[in-house]
Amino acid sequence: MNWILTPLEVRPDHRNRIGPKAYALSLLAREGFNIPDTLFLTVDGYNEFVDAAGIRERILLELNRKKFKDMRWEEIWDCATRIRHIFLKKQITGPLQSYLTEKIQSHFSEKTLAIRSSAPDEDDSGSSFAGLHESFVNVRGTSSILDHILLVWASLWSDAALLYRQEIGLDVEKSAMAVVLQETVTGRRSGVVFSQNPNDETQVMIESVFGLNQGLVDGIIEPDRWILDRDKKTVLSHKPAQRKHWMIPSEHGVKMASLPEDLAGVVMRCLAKLPGEIRLAVEMATQEEAERRAMEGELDILEEAWRQAEEIAGIADNLLVPQSVEEFLRQEKRKAGLDDGDDHDD
Repeated sequence: MNWILTPLEVRPDHRNRIGPKAYALSLLAREGFNIPDTLFLTVDGYNEFVDAAGIRERILLELNRKKFKDMRWEEIWDCATRIRHIFLKKQITGPLQSYLTEKIQSHFSEKTLAIRSSAPDEDDSGSSFAGLHESFVNVRGTSSILDHILLVWASLWSDAALLYRQEIGLDVEKSAMAVVLQETVTGRRSGVVFSQNPNDETQVMIESVFGLNQGLVDGIIEPDRWILDRDKKTVLSHKPAQRKHWMIPSEHGVKMASLPEDLAGVVMRCLAKLPGEIRLAVEMATQEEAERRAMEGELDILEEAWRQAEEIAGIADNLLVPQSVEEFLRQEKRKAGLDDGDDHDD
């Protein structure tokens, strides 16, 4: 059985064997785009594992304790926990282990890998499983790579993934998982491009962070965000992030660390290298909200917000000084002849 495909071996009828994420990577490679060194572990590998390990029958047993569409959240959570526990008690063994070990060692040698989910039913035109299945970066060594493949397979049965499948009416008993094995590229910057803004189909959205992308996709590091007009290819807005941390490789995967000071303002320093008209567009987009308010005669809104902030600050100041202390200070001022009369009623 050919459980592994390279990007250039993929045909259109392989899409359901490798999932949309892997299939999109294969299209990029076929069109000449430079992608990291990559192999695709098809759903056939997943099916071989669950059958050889005797897991499939136990999955069906858990799913059929009650009609899946009628399960409450806590019942789905219990079901997901039991299924994932079944996976995590197993190891990849037998012919599948031998096959994967040979492929990984011959193709990647000592490279660190990203182990990425690519379920056939995720991210099609009617659904998006973004963030529901596990992916891992900076995984080193054949044994660890096999362990993380198992973790990606197990994430198919997380409570969040099961709830989402229930919500959109997928047949959960047919769920399977392909895996992308991809060389980890440790860049200074990384990001995600939404070719269609989820909130406006006329726009493109770009989010970017320093370091590895895991901090962005896990939602723990705030990204810079650019909104572009799809047709005009112009920048509509830029929301800069508070650049304080980044994700970097560590001995056992990745870790979050403080962002070096020399990188905190690098985005704005890079503006000087852009052509004049593009630099102007980005600078204007960065200040878009304040400029829009001013142009529409909404300065009064900003002024009111400032007044409210001052009132809140005044209240906070009073809370910090007990009334007894204020009375003591007034008495001392009177004794010293410094009372200006402001504290007395007329």
